[in-house]
Amino acid sequence: MKRVVTLLVVLVLFAWPGLSAQEGEPVTTDIKALMQEAEGGDAAAMFGLAVMYDFGQGVPEDDKEAVKWYRKAADLGHPDAMCNLAVMYDYGKG
Repeated sequence: MKRVVTLLVVLVLFAWPGLSAQEGEPVTTDIKALMQEAEGGDAAAMFGLAVMYDFGQGVPEDDKEAVKWYRKAADLGHPDAMCNLAVMYDYGKG
């Protein structure tokens, strides 16, 4: 199941504007802008932020924050967030 979550992270990193990087460059993003979008109700931004907290990508790894953002995105009907939230609960995280 962790493989599915890892695949989703890879998809997010390459699909989300500002998260992908050229070969040899570190993955970077504007955390403040992503946070603003997430707080503004954007489910995709919420999911992206949750993934970042889940895997410590650009922010410290924090299961509670990851679950918080997965739950918010899932409540808005984001299917990947629903899946990842279930995985977090299955592993007893958050």
